[in-house]
Amino acid sequence: MLALETQPPRQHLASLHKLLAMAMVAILWFTAQGACARPDILHAGETAPNWMLRDSQGEPVLLYEQIEKSAVTVMFFWASWCQKCSELLPELQNLAQATAPEAATFFTLNIWEDKDPEEHLAALGVTLPLLAKAESVAQRYGVGGTPSLIVVDANRKILLSQQAGDINDIQRQVGSLLANSPPQSSATAPTADNTDSGIAAKRYHTPTATSMTPEPQPR
Repeated sequence: MLALETQPPRQHLASLHKLLAMAMVAILWFTAQGACARPDILHAGETAPNWMLRDSQGEPVLLYEQIEKSAVTVMFFWASWCQKCSELLPELQNLAQATAPEAATFFTLNIWEDKDPEEHLAALGVTLPLLAKAESVAQRYGVGGTPSLIVVDANRKILLSQQAGDINDIQRQVGSLLANSPPQSSATAPTADNTDSGIAAKRYHTPTATSMTPEPQPR
């Protein structure tokens, strides 16, 4: 019977180590390629991509239709497992309730969710418009984490994009944008007051529940 030729133990171990090293290099290379391929979040001044999502009632909501209704549109990307998101959502609602609907429209875009986002908002007492399963929008805007905030003006231009900080930072940023936004109609517009944090207080009021939920216009 012919004896099988085998490598000496040391040579076999050296070959095994070489294979493992090559495998590690390959894994690192593919990981780096994936990281490089992920787009950065879109920046201020860029055109906001259009999107269509469905609200809690199953009605279509189109960005380009919604941005015609107010000076700015605020998109807040969140998930129920994100603790910072849960802290910011009630404060964001307070800001929305203090803002006239012709000044700003607010949307909460739920992404990477493993629970019921509607139940989570209800538990927080938040009634802002919910747009679930918004991963495709997050991808188009280069959103890579939660919470994230994007503000778009009526001309489809991004005014602000950031990983959302505390509510004071959001108030200052959004308030400053509102204070410098031109009126949307020929009707008499409230006078801006640029005191304190830059929020135009005279453009704000507490809207009704109906006014806080824009009605989409299906095509």
